[in-house]
Amino acid sequence: MHCLYFVKIQKEEAASARAAIDRALSILEAENFAGNEGGYWGGGKGDWFVMGGRWSGIFSGLPVNGDFDDEVLKLVRSNEQSRHDCLFVTDAECKKYAEEIQTLWVGLGGKNVNPYARDNYKLDGYDDDAAVVSAELIAALQKKFPKDMEYYDSEAYEEKSLSMLSTEDIGHWLVAVDYHF
Repeated sequence: MHCLYFVKIQKEEAASARAAIDRALSILEAENFAGNEGGYWGGGKGDWFVMGGRWSGIFSGLPVNGDFDDEVLKLVRSNEQSRHDCLFVTDAECKKYAEEIQTLWVGLGGKNVNPYARDNYKLDGYDDDAAVVSAELIAALQKKFPKDMEYYDSEAYEEKSLSMLSTEDIGHWLVAVDYHF
């Protein structure tokens, strides 16, 4: 099963999104997030992980109004009569309708490249898989996700609920992680 997770990186540790992603990757590897023994997670929280992954672009998608996935399904169903009852979009359809999907994404308020145009297995993710914490980001994340969604606070050396993000976290980085267990 794939799960979304976040890592909070101190603002002093990263001057850019890429640096924050690299630092989060380094921390997860050093603390045995997907390892066998030792570190914060001991036997590992998951069996593997990538930065962003299935949630790549999550920060760029927070402003989206409506259900982007449903809109993409409607697009495919309207153009592929044999797929009128499809529940997913194939890789071939993502490529075939790439321009229309991107237009939908931007039209609904998304920024950067839409999730269907990303490599979900790219270990180091994309630059927008990290975001600087702001009051707006905290509000959007706390609205979108249940209170049991976790993040790892690299300074406090502990896991916390997203509901614990506060104004004290503004200016630090959050990095999205996709892990499998």
